[in-house]
Amino acid sequence: MGKKKHKRKPGEVSLLSFVEAPSTEEKEEKVKRERKENVGEPGGVEAAAAATGEVEGEILEFISGRGRVSKSELWSWVKKRGLSPASFYRALTKLLREGAVKRVFDEDLEEHMFYVND
Repeated sequence: MGKKKHKRKPGEVSLLSFVEAPSTEEKEEKVKRERKENVGEPGGVEAAAAATGEVEGEILEFISGRGRVSKSELWSWVKKRGLSPASFYRALTKLLREGAVKRVFDEDLEEHMFYVND
């Protein structure tokens, strides 16, 4: 006798569901549900882009207010503000790539320094 395939409902979990690979139909349904859930909600792609823009502005304001900022000063400021390391890194690399902020190595301090490019 062959193994009988049991068609599962989308929310149903069985012992074999952890072992069996999901069918393409189940994968497509899951992707559709996730897209519907994430449309227009904060925390989606739009919110991440907006948050990055806000972080960029805060970083620029902090560096321009101090003139030159060392990497350790910048990192302590990020931790004090409660920013996530990922959003900080994303914003800083974008500012460096666009040329808004420059990074130089200070041999006396043996540390990278950041300043706003005029």
